[in-house]
Amino acid sequence: VTWKQVPSPVASDLVSVRFVDATEGWIVGHDGVVLHSVDAGATWHKQMDGRDAQKLLAAHFSHLDSLGDPKAKRWLREISLNYANGPEQSLLDLWFDDKKNGYVVGSFGTVFRTSDGGSSWEPLMDKVLSDELVHMNSILKLNSNIYMASERGVVFKLNHKSGKFEQLSTGYKGSFFG
Repeated sequence: VTWKQVPSPVASDLVSVRFVDATEGWIVGHDGVVLHSVDAGATWHKQMDGRDAQKLLAAHFSHLDSLGDPKAKRWLREISLNYANGPEQSLLDLWFDDKKNGYVVGSFGTVFRTSDGGSSWEPLMDKVLSDELVHMNSILKLNSNIYMASERGVVFKLNHKSGKFEQLSTGYKGSFFG
């Protein structure tokens, strides 16, 4: 019925918002921003931004490289290219099952998961079965399945057993949004 503008702790464009109940919600946006509110959006605090995301991704793939993962060096190169101009990678959508468990997705294959309400974030880019870093435009849970919509007609579905996002054939060549 009524809207009220509230301050934001960032100057980035905000793209998508989700609330899990009447008071607790998250917003994602440009520059890798994740904001969180526990008071129905009256106030927001930053949980992550592109600088944090870059550090998390570099640490994750450096660790995998130290364990001998053959794909880790490629991921480290991709991360370096994606963040060469600073922390500008956008987060485009998010999905939370409850106050603890959620996902954020964005440009160039960016996928993070939290199991503690956003206090920490785990990179999942290496869990997406794709040879290309396509933009993840949307994420949604339907029934018990989690889907990510992306560009080039690609949709990914989470295989709960393997923990990997598998490509689904759609026959479409354009980008999916929403």
